Amino acid sequence: VEDMADLTCLNEPSVFDNLKQRYYSELIYTYSGLFCVVMNPYKKLPIYSEAVIESYKGKKRNERPPHVFAIADCAYRSMLQ
Repeated sequence: VEDMADLTCLNEPSVFDNLKQRYYSELIYTYSGLFCVVMNPYKKLPIYSEAVIESYKGKKRNERPPHVFAIADCAYRSMLQ
């Protein structure tokens, strides 16, 4: 799941299993309530292009998969208010 706060059973094994599944799917960003958990993939992933940046601009957190760009865009929009 993209947000571990949505796990049915929130315990150490289920959190670990969710992170492991996402890691092996090359989904290195996972929300955990208000926080964003990031795992180092130890390789380059094509998730930092201009197209990816644009896809997060102006979107709500739940409209796109977890990503550092979602956090940055939310912080930027909050700063402008």
